[in-house]
Amino acid sequence: MHVNNVVVILVSASPFLLESFGLWSLLAFIVALSVVHSFVNYVPAILLGAPQEDNVLATLPGHRLLNQGRGYEAIRLTVLGGLGSTLFSFMALPFLYFALPQVYPMVRQHIPLLLTGVLAYMLWLEQGPRRRFYAMLVVLYSGALGYIILNYPLLPPQYALFPALTGFFGISTILTSLRLRSTPPAQSLAHERGYYPRGVLAGGVGGVLAGLLPGIGSAQSALLVQSFFRRSNEREFLVAHGGVNTAAAIFALLALYLIGNPRSGASVAAAMLIGEAELADFTFMLAVAMLASSFAALATLLIARAAIKRIGRINYTRLSLAVLAFLGLSIFLFTGIYGMLVAITSAAIGILAAFSGVRRSHCMGVLILPTIIYFLGV
Repeated sequence: MHVNNVVVILVSASPFLLESFGLWSLLAFIVALSVVHSFVNYVPAILLGAPQEDNVLATLPGHRLLNQGRGYEAIRLTVLGGLGSTLFSFMALPFLYFALPQVYPMVRQHIPLLLTGVLAYMLWLEQGPRRRFYAMLVVLYSGALGYIILNYPLLPPQYALFPALTGFFGISTILTSLRLRSTPPAQSLAHERGYYPRGVLAGGVGGVLAGLLPGIGSAQSALLVQSFFRRSNEREFLVAHGGVNTAAAIFALLALYLIGNPRSGASVAAAMLIGEAELADFTFMLAVAMLASSFAALATLLIARAAIKRIGRINYTRLSLAVLAFLGLSIFLFTGIYGMLVAITSAAIGILAAFSGVRRSHCMGVLILPTIIYFLGV
């Protein structure tokens, strides 16, 4: 379940909740929910291949470490990035406080050009004309699917992306793993020591883009962050990716306060509760976010340790099939038969990317192309 799904429930029940708990308590709950989720959601993404929009790209290098017996280290690296980006966010806030109101209007006018540049750069990173051709196919197919599900009332709006992202990065990954009979080896809790300052910096900057700029979410920012790290630096990439999501959650609160533009499900809920944010509101939410990140880091590591110890005792093939069944049932219950068709289609596109040897991150065309079309006013 994504934060945005929980937020829908909270907002609908807000009259009762406000009467019972008060505004500040409910606001703190929403902010803490968003920050803790940005940490903990890497556990199922890396160990089971059940990603969400915010962590789909980290699933791939995370699985590589998992297949080396270092799944716990992969999760720990995302936690390190999250904590580092929290500190980065706190240090960058004074600068952004003054710069954002001047820069934001100019950047908004060039969102289509920026996103087109991101796509072109990612295609260029593929080696050779054959792989670039298949990468372009993946982008176009996923973008066409995204345009359909985001512009036609086939699926419930709050779950529109759920079957597509699950198919692209969850179902296709599991099916590929089953076909190749790849079972993760015994896992170790050992990890390499390191601080990865470049990864923390990249994650923080990516979080600024995701949290402040329209049309550029965590996944799109991760596309930019990913290009700075080759596979030999996948640990730095995981640090950076973990930092993107946490920084984006914090900077979304800044966007709500400075430009009145909520950039996340949690900030939308906060805006509905408090209306126009004042300095006291922003200061309170920032304090909650800082406190929640410390709790989230500890909770994520404890959950990961417990999961790692147990994952080696079960049949991974059966677990994968059980996860497939659970994902399929969830998709059907939340989105019906159209959601199942979307999941099957997106899984096929994800498998095309895997077996043509191109990055599965090109499937994020599902969001980027519709965003470009939207800002062009087509």
